[in-house]
Amino acid sequence: MVTRNNPAGRLAALLDRLGEQFNQQDTYLLDAWRGVFGAGSSDPLGPKVDEHEIARLLQLALAELNQIERQVAQRNLGQRYTPHIAQVRDLLSLRLLYSVAKQVGAAAMGTPREVLHTLADFLFESEASLTEEELTSASRAVAEMRKQLHEDALNNRVSTSVLSFFNNQLDVMDRAVRDYPIVGAGAFRNASLEAVIAVLTHPPVSPVSPDVRDTRNELEPAWLWWDRICAWWRAREAEAERKATRLVLIADLASHLIQGGTVALRVFEPPQMLPAASAVRQLSATPVAADATATSGLGSDSSEGVQPTSSQ
Repeated sequence: MVTRNNPAGRLAALLDRLGEQFNQQDTYLLDAWRGVFGAGSSDPLGPKVDEHEIARLLQLALAELNQIERQVAQRNLGQRYTPHIAQVRDLLSLRLLYSVAKQVGAAAMGTPREVLHTLADFLFESEASLTEEELTSASRAVAEMRKQLHEDALNNRVSTSVLSFFNNQLDVMDRAVRDYPIVGAGAFRNASLEAVIAVLTHPPVSPVSPDVRDTRNELEPAWLWWDRICAWWRAREAEAERKATRLVLIADLASHLIQGGTVALRVFEPPQMLPAASAVRQLSATPVAADATATSGLGSDSSEGVQPTSSQ
């Protein structure tokens, strides 16, 4: 659990969790990191925590460590803290992934970890934290949506292009949840920005077909799935607004994502769209009440934004 949600506090918590992985004899550092980053994953269809994903996450952690080092230097505290920061840097190094975890981690799991906890108390301001329950709820919702999406594909309810687009959107959402313990609210800001760029530059449907029925077959499931994606972001938006801190920036970009996707899909909508598609369009454009949004995001075993697929 992060006691101070700032770069030093998050890295200290990361090392705390890493230390819990050192109980097994002759565990490689790679496997120890996999235990840290893969813990709580509930999406068998989602991205795997392999060597490449671990390397990406460690690069994020190194970027946070660089922030700490800069702040230490600016306060003329380098002589006292830089040697311990260097030990943490070694632990995050990719070149040590196939070293025995106990041997590599022994030095960094003592004083350097305590130094990070100390720096977390005074070096940075802390932002409000999403709870483990909120992150678990967000991750579970992504897993449920991905399962439903693949079921729709198996039953020919979505086209290949719609499947590919929303799989990528779910990957972005999953990555935001996984990055959050390392970089904080920036994980969701970066993810929502990536998602809105994707929907504006590569929408999930093809240009309008001369056959309106073909366009309808593309657009109706696209609108249904866009509404589910929006429901997930609205739930994150509600969580951010309740924190009443810098975390609220998640809400700003989430709103841009929802609006941008709505505009992008309307570009492909022919004037002859059937009433069913228009109803779906109105559903996606309608704001969700604050209480309903909050309920969809927290404390429920049901999936956020996953609704029964309509018959076509």
